[in-house]
This record gives sequence, C-alpha cells and structure tokens, in this order.
Amino acid sequence: MTLRSTLCLTTARGRTACIAVAIAIGCALSARAAAAPDAAPAVPPVAPTPAPATPAKPPILVLEAHVGARPLELAATVGPVLDELEQRGFAAHPGSITRALGGRAPRPGVLDGGKTAAEITQLVESGFDAFTRGKYRDAETSLGLAVHQIKRNPGLLVLDASNARSTFHAYVGLALSQAKLGNAPESVETMTELLRSFSTQTISRAEYGPQAEQFYRAVQKQTQLMGRGRLTIAAGNDHAMIFVDGELRGMGKAALADLIPGTYRVFIDVPGTSGRQYEVDVRASADTRLDVDWEIDASLLMSSQWVGFVFASEVERSKEASYARALARRWGGESLVIVGTTRLQDRSAVIATLYRASGEVARSALVVTGGGDDARLRSLARFIADGTPSDELARVTGVQRQGAAEAAGPAPHDRMPLAARLCLGAGLVGVAAGTALVVASPGPDPRQRYYYRTAPAGIVVGLTGAASIGVGVGLWWWLRRQDERSVPTVSLGASHAVLGWSGRF
Repeated sequence: MTLRSTLCLTTARGRTACIAVAIAIGCALSARAAAAPDAAPAVPPVAPTPAPATPAKPPILVLEAHVGARPLELAATVGPVLDELEQRGFAAHPGSITRALGGRAPRPGVLDGGKTAAEITQLVESGFDAFTRGKYRDAETSLGLAVHQIKRNPGLLVLDASNARSTFHAYVGLALSQAKLGNAPESVETMTELLRSFSTQTISRAEYGPQAEQFYRAVQKQTQLMGRGRLTIAAGNDHAMIFVDGELRGMGKAALADLIPGTYRVFIDVPGTSGRQYEVDVRASADTRLDVDWEIDASLLMSSQWVGFVFASEVERSKEASYARALARRWGGESLVIVGTTRLQDRSAVIATLYRASGEVARSALVVTGGGDDARLRSLARFIADGTPSDELARVTGVQRQGAAEAAGPAPHDRMPLAARLCLGAGLVGVAAGTALVVASPGPDPRQRYYYRTAPAGIVVGLTGAASIGVGVGLWWWLRRQDERSVPTVSLGASHAVLGWSGRF
C-alpha cells in the first residue's frame, strides 16, 4: 500500500492546481508493517546490497598564516606555492578547502560583505508582496534569494528579534510559491526547513489562508514519521551566544532535543568579533555534538580569496603548531600545511610547514623571494608535498628536544662588557662598605669629649656605590641597544617547530 497526500491550492484567479506531496518511504513501510499478514502486498525483490565503497582519503588542507591583515599583493607571492600544492592533490585553494570541509568550516557570521539587514528584509517584503499578487515566479526568485542571504549572513539578523518574523515570511512565501508553480519536492523541502527553524510557530489560517494551513499540517504530519535527534553545542567561550537557525538557544553551551532530522545552521556570536557559523547534520535517534575551540576558530578566516590564520602578533603566531594539530584532528586529516611569510636578513621569504596530526613537523622550509620567484616557490611546494630537495630552499631543521632552542645563536652583547662589570663590582663594594660604616658608627657618649662618627662617611660611600651600579647597568643596556639586531630564530620542541624573529624591529 502506498500512502499519498493530495493538496489542492487555489490561485488568485480561481484556478486550482493540485500537487502531490509524497510521503516518506518510511511511512509506506510502517503502514505495510501495520497491515494484516494476509493483506501484505507483494514486495519487489531487493537487489543485493553492494559492498560499501572505501571512502576516499581526504586531501591535505593548506592554510595560510599571517600577522595582521593579509596584504592584497601577497596573493602573487604565495600563489605559486598554493597552485603547485593544488596540482599535487592538496586542498590549497579556497574552493577546494570549502568543498573538503563542507559545513565543518568555521565561516564568518557575515559572508556577503557590504550587505545589510535592511536590504535582506526589503527583499523579503518585495517577494512576499509578489506572492500575494499572484506573481509566483517573481516571488520564488526574490524569496529564494532572500532565504539564501539569510542563511549566509546570520550575523546581520539574529541580534534583532524583529527579523525573525521576516525570516518566517520568507520561508512561508517561498514554500507556497513553489507549490503554486508545481514544484512539489522543493516546496515540501522548504516547508520542512521552516518546521525545523520555527518549531513553536505555526501557519495560521487567518493570516495565510486555509490552503496554506493544510499544506503546513500535511508536511508536519510527514515529519512526525522521520524520528527525532539531539544536538549538543559547546562554544568554547562562556560569553558566546549560541543561535540555532536564528533562535538563541544558550550561552556558552546548548543542548537541544526533539529535533527534526536535517541540517541545522549554528551561529556563535562573541561580543567584539564577527562570530562564526557552522552547519550540523542531525540524524534521527542519534546524538550529534558540535565542539568549538573558540580561540582557534576566531583566528581562522575563511573567504573566497584566501583561507588561513590571522594572528595579532608574532607571539600569537607561536601557537601555529598547536592550532594545526588541533584542526587536523578535528577535521579527520593526517596532516595539515601552513604557508606564511617572514623575513630573513631583511629580505622577504615564504615559509611552509607540513604538520602531522600528532603535532610533529614532517617537513619545513623557506625560500627568499625577489626576482624569478615562481620556480623557487614551486620548489618549496614540491619539497612540502614529497620531500623533493632543492638548492633554492633553506630547510628549517634541528634536533627536537624539550624546551626551545635558538638557531641564530646569542646576541653579540649577551655577556656584560668589562667596563660595565667593573662599575657594577665597584658599586656593590661601595654599597657594602657604606652599610658597614653606618652600622658601626657609635652614638654620642657624654663621658667622652671626643668620639668618631662614621655614619656620614658611610652614607657618602654607599651613595657613590649605588651611582656606580647605575652607571654599570646603564652602560651595559646602552651597548646592547647599539648592537642589537633582529635575527631569525627557530624554536624546536617535541611537538612544535616555530620560525620567528628576535631583537629590535
């Protein structure tokens, strides 16, 4: 027995268009199972279940890393590295990374730069107006675009509760317009998404008409056969506001039950940031978790131009290795590549590092840029990809050990100069001698006409010693400042390797 629900929608001109809303296969199977044994329908033979295909190995992701905003001209510098890695099977371009990660990618809360909430709500109003006037094709176009923009830019809408009604109108108008045009599967999917997003709000007969209410009830009945799932979200920040499909569901953490299976849009907003949005698939009779490391995700920028980390300082950039390890594990990859820029002896250089999911550095090298860069940059990519050596590269290597080691060696004046040491030594002796004279100074004795007071001399000697100490320390500091230069350093540890700079900038 096949169950089918038929919905008749009347157009503004009085014409009637009937669309069929197909009930889920599970509904039909449930009905068959509930039928009497002697009434069981003939079931077509089931084809043998093919052996599950071996899942394809996910590509190694390539992220950039920069201190401060990424300059526009940098695309030409790191471009050859990314192009070569992309050709060798890595996911190095933004499109490839987005396809590999899907909804797991922590995208900014506003993806359409320059878009405003007013523009989106105006698009909804014009589309819904077209629907009420019977211009269903125009309504479908406008409302479809509005829903698309609502999904891409939650950061523009969720903080104003009045936008929820506009979003509800957009889904209702789009679903009914699709139904009027005979697009049954699309209209059912849109109405199902409306039920997921607005579980406590219904379509009223008074506002939208009896046919709209019947359509809503029919799809609602269909979703009851789909089961329910659960979703738990941990934002990694106690001040984070967690929105699910535009509705605030918790601070820092959220636990949702009785969810219609499907894709849910999660937006995490932390004051002072652009927020991050995710897509989570909830399955029936299953628990789904979204665990966010806010410190990492807030540093990761994903755009159509580039994908990578934006660090506030070189100190923050020292976390690159731990971030790479955490992301490789979260995304289920064995490795992750970080490509960035640095300076070597006052010259620009591009550095690339292949990190294992364990945090170990598999390969790391840099190449100085400037004049005929393309070949050298591609040689850097080949080395990262398969270890192909090149004379153009400067490998970042060293013996791994606990703690950090500087490859550049000590600064010229790490040791205190002789003159400064003499001043410091004399000053210490003077302070000690002055202290002794003050302590040894006798007090006045009325029985003695003459006595020796050493306290004044002790004070003079002590002050002279203190001045000598100040001269020695000042001389040492001044000499260090004169000869101090910025030098490249490599910090190597059991689970990290960081190339940085020390000295004056």
